[in-house]
Parts: sequence; structure tokens; C-alpha cells
Amino acid sequence: MASSVKWVFCKQNLEKHSQRVYDALLSKYPEEKVDIKDCAGTDLCSLCMDVPFVLRNGSIVHAKDERDLYFKIDSSMQFLSRERLVPLPPAPPAAEKKPETKADETPKLD
Repeated sequence: MASSVKWVFCKQNLEKHSQRVYDALLSKYPEEKVDIKDCAGTDLCSLCMDVPFVLRNGSIVHAKDERDLYFKIDSSMQFLSRERLVPLPPAPPAAEKKPETKADETPKLD
């Protein structure tokens, strides 16, 4: 079953750092959405040449080496696919807003 995660690899980064991570990801999770772009973003050029990285739903996941990147990806995929043993509690209700008083007004005491 595919998750709602979209992975985007940079072609330049694949050539320099992350090809084995890409291959392992496709092998282990063939149903996942994995794209390759010529350039993942102009603001990522320095990162692209320095360390392995991937975009996960638009957020950068980077690592010191390809083994570390694979571990980060695999850990997140296992977390997403694991059944929750305890259901998550509902969000607490929003706090009620108290009427605002102006700074020069003092509260009246009866």
C-alpha cells in the first residue's frame, strides 16, 4: 500500500551521491511515488553537490553519506507503515478567548 509521501531526487545529486539510495528505495518500496528532476531547486545547488539528499513532500532530508540517507528514508517509511498500537487522542478543544481590556483601563471591582 502506497503512502502519501512523495520523494523527489535531484539528477545531479543522484550522479554524485545518492544513486544507490534511489535504487534501494525503489527496490524495497516499489509502490511509492519517486520522481527524478533535473534540478530539485535553484536554492539547493550547493547542497546538491555536497551531501546526499532527497525531497520528501517538499522538505529536505539530507545526510552525511548515502548509508545515513537510506536509514532516514527507511526509518520514516517503517514509521508510516506501522500500525499504531495506541490510538492517538483527539486534539484538545480551543481555549475560549477572554474579552480584551485596554491598557489604560483598570478592571472595576464591586
